[in-house]
Amino acid sequence: MADLARRRWFGLVFISLAVALIIVDSTIVNVAIPSIVDELGITSTQVQWVQEAYTLVFASLLLMFGSLADRFGRRRMLLIGVVIFALSSLVAALSPSGDALIAARLLQG
Repeated sequence: MADLARRRWFGLVFISLAVALIIVDSTIVNVAIPSIVDELGITSTQVQWVQEAYTLVFASLLLMFGSLADRFGRRRMLLIGVVIFALSSLVAALSPSGDALIAARLLQG
């Protein structure tokens, strides 16, 4: 019984951290926009895509990946998602241009 309770708490903490990543990501991008514009010299249209690309892909694929998680395992899909998110965040941080940053944000979603 204690093992089950521990696993539930561990699951709750892990899911909470994953949700916090989503919130922090949006906040960080909004705060960093002036620096991104200065360093990459992107247009206002590209700024819009940098801000919205992640949300657009995330929202459009949420139901499909929820169904896949039911089939292949929620834990596995969550771990795969977190790994992809982390790697694409690294790509976004090292992006040399606005288009590369937008592509990385799409992959993050």
